[in-house]
Amino acid sequence: MYLIIDNGNSFLKASVYDQLGNEIAFYEIKNDAISLSFFQEIFNHHKITKCYIGSVAPNLMNNVINLIKGISDCQIIIIKAKDFCDELDLSKFDLNELGVDILAYSLFLKKTYTKAIGICFGTALFAIGVSNSVLHGAIILPQIESGLKQLEQNTELIKIDWKEMNNKNAYLDFGYNTPTALISGINHAYNGIIMSICNYFYQTLKLNTLCITGGNSGKLLFDQNNVKQTKVYWVKNAVIKGYAFLIFNK
Repeated sequence: MYLIIDNGNSFLKASVYDQLGNEIAFYEIKNDAISLSFFQEIFNHHKITKCYIGSVAPNLMNNVINLIKGISDCQIIIIKAKDFCDELDLSKFDLNELGVDILAYSLFLKKTYTKAIGICFGTALFAIGVSNSVLHGAIILPQIESGLKQLEQNTELIKIDWKEMNNKNAYLDFGYNTPTALISGINHAYNGIIMSICNYFYQTLKLNTLCITGGNSGKLLFDQNNVKQTKVYWVKNAVIKGYAFLIFNK
C-alpha cells in the first residue's frame, strides 16, 4: 500500500491508497501535534511499501521523514515541482517558486474538470485557473481571520470571544454583537473575493466551473447564486487527490 502525505503549513494530511489507486483510509493531525504515535497508528493498520510526501514546509518535512524512518523501512519519495512537467505546461514559471500543493491541485482540476477555477482555503487562500494542461497562474492572500488578533490588540472596544467565533461561522446578516459582526464581515469578504475571482476568470477565460477545497472551507458561507454562470463543487482533500493522479498516472 502507498501512503500519500500532504504536509501543509498548519495540518498534515495522509491518505492510504491501494496499488490500484483507490483511497482506503485518511488521517489528519495539526503540525504542532505530529508525533511518532500518529505514524505508528497508520503503519500498524496498513502495510505501507511506499510513502510519497508533498510539502510546503521543508523543516516540518524533515521531522516527518525521520519519524517514518524510525518505524518503517518503506521507500520515501519526495514530490517535487518538476514531477508535474509532463502533466502541466509550466514553461512560464520558475519551478523553485511553485508550491507542490498548487501543482497537485492544478492536476486535480485538469483531470476532474478539464477547465476550472480552484480555490483552496488553507492557512493561506490561493486560487488558480486551469485550462487543459495550462496553469494560468495563482492568486494568493492571507486568511482574513489572521488579522483579527491584531484588530483585537489595537482596538479598545473589540474583544473577541474565540469560542463563539468558532461556533458561529455560518452568518451573513448584520451582527448584533462583536462576534457576529466580525463573522458577518469575514463571510462577506470571502463572498466578495470568490465573486471577483469567478467573474474575472469567466470574462477572460470563460472558465465556468469552480472547485473549493481546503481545511478551512467548511467555515465558509458562500451564496452560489452570486456566481450563477459558474458551477460550484466542494471537494475534500483535493490536493492529496492531485498527488494520487500524479503517482498512479490516471
